[in-house]
Amino acid sequence: MSTRYLILSGATLVLLSCEEPKPKAVRFEVEATAAAPQDPLPGMVEGETRPVAVLVPDVGAAVRFVANELVLAADSAEAIDAAAVRLGAEVRALLDPVTTQLTGLKYLGLLRLQAPPADAASLADATVRLAAKDGAQPTGRYRVTSEPGLRLLALAAAEAEAGAAVAINWVLEGAAIPTNTQEAPTVDRGLSSDAYLWPHLGVATPQRFGVAEAWSLLHRAGKLGNRVRLAVLDSGFSDLAAPQQDIGVATALSVFPWHSAWGSNLGSCGSGDCPWHGQNVASTAMARVDDGFGGAGSAGPVAEPVLINTTYDYFTAISAVLNARAQGARVINMSFGASIPTIVAWTIYPFEATTALIRASGTLLFAAAGNSGENVDAEDCFAGICWESSWHTPCENNGVICVGGLGYNATVLDPGSNYGEEHVDVYGPYHVLVGPDPEHLANEARLVSGTSFSSPFAAGVAALVWAADPTLPASTVEEAVTRVTQAS
Repeated sequence: MSTRYLILSGATLVLLSCEEPKPKAVRFEVEATAAAPQDPLPGMVEGETRPVAVLVPDVGAAVRFVANELVLAADSAEAIDAAAVRLGAEVRALLDPVTTQLTGLKYLGLLRLQAPPADAASLADATVRLAAKDGAQPTGRYRVTSEPGLRLLALAAAEAEAGAAVAINWVLEGAAIPTNTQEAPTVDRGLSSDAYLWPHLGVATPQRFGVAEAWSLLHRAGKLGNRVRLAVLDSGFSDLAAPQQDIGVATALSVFPWHSAWGSNLGSCGSGDCPWHGQNVASTAMARVDDGFGGAGSAGPVAEPVLINTTYDYFTAISAVLNARAQGARVINMSFGASIPTIVAWTIYPFEATTALIRASGTLLFAAAGNSGENVDAEDCFAGICWESSWHTPCENNGVICVGGLGYNATVLDPGSNYGEEHVDVYGPYHVLVGPDPEHLANEARLVSGTSFSSPFAAGVAALVWAADPTLPASTVEEAVTRVTQAS
């Protein structure tokens, strides 16, 4: 149902010289002003906060992380406890294969600690050695906005070199265009209230996704009773009457025991606010159809909504994925992400191992490609050896279907969407119509933009395929959603 289009970005200029240049050394520095001051994240108990630092590479996107937490993967809870004692850390949360009912999952502990003093040069040397194990030769300067943040990176690198499966608790970002830059706060561009005529839903439009026609076919075949559990992992879900009316009855959970599943966004969308990001993402995938109200989600007639409130940090994202699977979700959407520099890409592996296991268990995972207009597969090269310059997580995680976005009512890539021939698997609409949220309570459909909405649109399409035949294996559904058609 979905169509992927190959976009050619132009020629590459190669400069040749008679003498091969030497790679620049990797250098880490503490520079408090390298990024804007960061608000702390909420903690695992009410009233607790977690400090945030920023890693700022000279080339590539800055990425936030919790400055006093590490994620550790081990074979047992006892090994997590022993590591905590050795590091002088406190185990703040634990995920295990028994509770999550996911065979093969490592024990994952969230450790809170104050890292010991660190030497920036030693950190640089360690990260270069770790990157070399994957064939990468990263270079350049990396600024960290706090001393505790640099100490934590150094500790993580030392633990990784000693053989531990350790990760930084990266803070991911919602992949929406922030609400303060949204277009058209009403039913936009004079569109009809008939969703069959909306650019991203109808078949008689340039994008030709044909989702609305799929609803008709399912109705004629008597398949609309086949409900599919679809989970949106996000933050910013509303329990007010109008937004609830748009989505319908949902299972709503929070990864924070002290915090309701409902409430404004605990995370952010880059440098902008997106207080009801989760509500709009859920509307894209699951807004009820033909009810005279709000939006119309791609899986609106068949989705059984599961809403899981999470911040966008790495550990709670893992928790939310496991919670979604435990709730029986066959489709999971993650409209957030971060670009992790290659120099510290080794910290992604516990998250990637989790998404791979979830996919192997028969659940489909979708993630937003991001809104930087960049190639997620872009490479750095030296002396004939090439490696990806950064790792976009969870978009590029093993087991995840990464979704980019097409321009408004168009079959070409939207300039804001990330792309990539290897890791961006399919393209959905970058601009969609959504229903009410607490800032827009009127019965209107508003245009919102970003791959945050491309991803749940595609996830909803997967739910439609499963509704047509609930016995299909996940691989067949994935192939149906990501089947490639070349643009003319």
